[in-house]
Amino acid sequence: MQRNLLDRIKKASPVIEPHSVESRSLPNEGGMKTFIRFVEVKSLADLAWWRNTAEPAIRALSDRSDREWRWDRIFWSTSLAGALRNPRIVKAVVDAADGTEVTVGVGVFLRCEVFLGNPAKTAAFTWRLSTLPHDLSHNLLAMESPKGVGRAMIEYVVRLAIHDGHGGRHWLHADRGGGHGSESGLTRS
Repeated sequence: MQRNLLDRIKKASPVIEPHSVESRSLPNEGGMKTFIRFVEVKSLADLAWWRNTAEPAIRALSDRSDREWRWDRIFWSTSLAGALRNPRIVKAVVDAADGTEVTVGVGVFLRCEVFLGNPAKTAAFTWRLSTLPHDLSHNLLAMESPKGVGRAMIEYVVRLAIHDGHGGRHWLHADRGGGHGSESGLTRS
């Protein structure tokens, strides 16, 4: 299954260049397609909407493992790690029915890490990944919410891992309960 997913990702979109904006479509709840873009975050101002709108909504949900995350702190700690880890902070955005841009996901990806499956090889690593709560997404977009934003962001990182010469290798640290508990486990993809 893992090899099939990698093959599908390679065929589905061209290899992305660093610092480019990538886009794709995702199905939404109404069976239509929603156009989503992945945009690199270059400054704290790029995260202002997420910090002011999404973070408070996520903090109010007791079942989210990301409810204590503060993206201003994450931005600065990621910036400090930049020389060593080649990080990329990316936001996934869609255009709402009224034409405004709405961020539906934010992630931090390290582009050159040791691969746990084989320490002699390198891989990309998903350090943080947060998506907009469904109810908020539906209300803000004034249209059907896109499905699979988190998965699309992971596929984006796999494409980075292909571009960077890691053979599509990627790993992440995830909450086993999918955000419904504090126990964490290590997952390879």
